[in-house]
Amino acid sequence: MLRVYYPLRQYWAERVSHLEFPFWYPYDGLGQPFLGMVISGALHPTNLLYLALPISWAIKVNVLVCFPAAFAGVYCLLRRFGLSPAASSLGGLLFAFNGYMVTISGNLLYLMAAASFPWAFWGADRFFTRPSTANALTGAVLLAAVLFCGDAQSFAICGAALGVETNAGSPPLGRLSAKDGRSVIVERSLLIGRKPEEAPEVASGELVPFAVPLSERGVSRVHAEIQVDRWNVLLVDRNSANGTFVKPPGVDEWIRLEPGHAVQIVHGTAVAVGPYELTFEPV
Repeated sequence: MLRVYYPLRQYWAERVSHLEFPFWYPYDGLGQPFLGMVISGALHPTNLLYLALPISWAIKVNVLVCFPAAFAGVYCLLRRFGLSPAASSLGGLLFAFNGYMVTISGNLLYLMAAASFPWAFWGADRFFTRPSTANALTGAVLLAAVLFCGDAQSFAICGAALGVETNAGSPPLGRLSAKDGRSVIVERSLLIGRKPEEAPEVASGELVPFAVPLSERGVSRVHAEIQVDRWNVLLVDRNSANGTFVKPPGVDEWIRLEPGHAVQIVHGTAVAVGPYELTFEPV
């Protein structure tokens, strides 16, 4: 720690405090590009600690902050997977304080990279379940943060794991079918209406449009949204004029949804967007 990271962080802080970016590191052999030394972690935001604190304190804080960061990353990731707060907290504690994390506390870049792993998966999962420009940017920044920690090997492993997840994809969760023969496979989040293609979420690729016949005047242009949240399918009314209704299996009466309130639907659920009826069924 003292022979590798102390001089690197001290050099970064000295140069930046003089309003100079450390492009060149002259103290290793004949010198080499500071950015080219991946272990320098020259672009990681935790370097700001070395401007605000004495170097000895900054390194200690840098090490200690990795453990709550690791806990929070696993907690948020498991919550996205649908686990309870208690189970997510347990998972976060087991990851943050496992034997590997504790034993690498003397190797700063390995520790920082390990603490960043769950955040990279959290960001990627947000994008895979609800693709959008904002979610893509968030996922890319969180993945880049693994590299900025200074550990190229961890970055390669994390990127490969995310590549496997991308190629694996997710299976269809069901089909929405109407009496007029229209249907759509539910793999991604959908926007239902007479003219859903006009919505900015469709233009950005965040939602897939499902247009009902224009003759269905009781259906709003943007009426309801089907949200895919991993293995769950949710229905949300988008402040439609004539309402969105559901009739779960075994229920005889239609239930009107509150606008903006997501309700989970299962196979066999009847859905009415205004007067237009659909059924959510297995593929």
